[in-house]
Amino acid sequence: MIAQLLANKVNLRTLGLSNNYIGQSGAREIASVCQDALFGLVRLSLESNLIGNLGLIGLSKAMIDNESLEELYLYNNEIDDDAIDAFTEMLDNKRRLRILGLEYNKIRFKAEHIMRSVQTKSLFERLYLTQNMIQPQIGEAVFELLTTSYSIRELRMNHNH
Repeated sequence: MIAQLLANKVNLRTLGLSNNYIGQSGAREIASVCQDALFGLVRLSLESNLIGNLGLIGLSKAMIDNESLEELYLYNNEIDDDAIDAFTEMLDNKRRLRILGLEYNKIRFKAEHIMRSVQTKSLFERLYLTQNMIQPQIGEAVFELLTTSYSIRELRMNHNH
């Protein structure tokens, strides 16, 4: 339903759909609309929607050519390492990305892929990875991010174990 309403909103710059529990199928519908009509989207907020890995993969594929995205919030969506490769491929094309929120997911070993993807972005400022079960081996990637990124202003990695 929401996807149908958004289909003709080519001027929409911010889309906030937090806490709607749209699930994987809803995420894929939103992804399709983002690909076809919301190519000027600057801020996408899908917190607490249970999009899971399949939803993130669909969203990543649909958003790969979007050049305007600056803020992406995907807190609490049951995302784990299985979807991160497709996600970082999409992130690699996001030159304008400034903020990425992935808190309260289940990312463990591939958080370093995310860090490496954002560390060369000249506008990137904030990375939120709190409570993701990130493993201690991430130390080198954190060091690289903090020493090579001149634009990073905030890194949240609280309660990871």
